[in-house]
Amino acid sequence: MIEALRKTLREHPDHADAHGQLGMLLLEQARGVQLAALSQRRRADDSARTLYLEALEHFRAVEQLRPRSAQAARFCGSVLRELGDLEGARKSLTAAWRLDPHDARAAADYAAVLAVLGEPQAAIAVLEQALKV
Repeated sequence: MIEALRKTLREHPDHADAHGQLGMLLLEQARGVQLAALSQRRRADDSARTLYLEALEHFRAVEQLRPRSAQAARFCGSVLRELGDLEGARKSLTAAWRLDPHDARAAADYAAVLAVLGEPQAAIAVLEQALKV
């Protein structure tokens, strides 16, 4: 499936859905590599990072092609969080939450990053706002 999506993107580089699907598959692979490494009590090698970065490229492509896509911003934030870029994750998740305050996943992801960054009150406010919607 990954190679088919890459082929599609070589032929149609502006195909937002293909970028999104490929990004998701790469993100799943990266998480699988991470999980396998953790289960063996070892550190994941650079292959997980490479997969995360490639997934991020595709999610950013979707953001460029569909600037109002809360889902693309949320996935960028998720990847950045998993890569350890909490400020980058905050920026993307802020955008996702503002684009779609009805998305409980975006609110939860955003609140989680705020909490890790030492802003528990802001995290609570995001969750409370999400519950009102």
